[in-house]
Amino acid sequence: MKTFSAVVFANYVLRALLAASLFLPFARLIAASGITHFPAGDRLLFQPSGLYLLELLRLSGPELVALAEGSLWLLLGVSAILLLARALTFQTLIQRRFDLVEIVPRALRLVPGYLLIAGLVLLAQVLALTIFLWAGAGVSRLFEARSERSADLAFAALSLLGLFVALVLGVVGELARASLAHERQSGLSALGRGLEHLARAPVRLLSRWAGLGAAGLVLVVAAAKLCELLDVSREAAWRAAAVFGVHQLVILALVGLQTAWLVIALRAARERPL
Repeated sequence: MKTFSAVVFANYVLRALLAASLFLPFARLIAASGITHFPAGDRLLFQPSGLYLLELLRLSGPELVALAEGSLWLLLGVSAILLLARALTFQTLIQRRFDLVEIVPRALRLVPGYLLIAGLVLLAQVLALTIFLWAGAGVSRLFEARSERSADLAFAALSLLGLFVALVLGVVGELARASLAHERQSGLSALGRGLEHLARAPVRLLSRWAGLGAAGLVLVVAAAKLCELLDVSREAAWRAAAVFGVHQLVILALVGLQTAWLVIALRAARERPL
């Protein structure tokens, strides 16, 4: 339990630092726009009319676009760091202790395979979504002769099915990373093992994955409702502090749920393949 808690906290801190590196430049740009010189400060951006927000986007649009383009390259570096963090997480959960001398070299050896798995899974997810959206558009045209509602339902059904397939491919990728953390093999072999693990117990693994995902969704929705009640557009410093605290607690809980899924993936990877 101590190892699990330490892994969750370390991943939370890492994500907080990476998020700050990505979004602090945007915060500085917003502060430089002069919005904070008003008595109400940046609460004006949250007013229902959205007038101040639209004006900010109009005046700072070119700078925001340039900053976003630069952040795309930073995002690639962040993705690589998160893959290394995933390798460190798996190794720590396997060893049940964090020994830098032992765990870091093992984690670094996993990174090339993790990059290959991530790339192939992402490619497969894009292809799956594209195929199902294309099929949905075709089926929708066939149903248009009957009714527009039937056409929309057919397109929505195939789109949701494509999203589900893409999510399942993500599950396979996580199982593959867990398998690679357990034994030395190539990234392609690990993907094969990931498919084997899912094929051996699809209901058990997908139900646990879906349960953790549903719990995370409930947390996010509940936090959104709570933040809506707190209403940071109204004057009071405690409101902003409370919203910040709610956000951080939800992020910490989401990291905990994700780590719980990694533990499940590792247990599945320990089982004998078919």
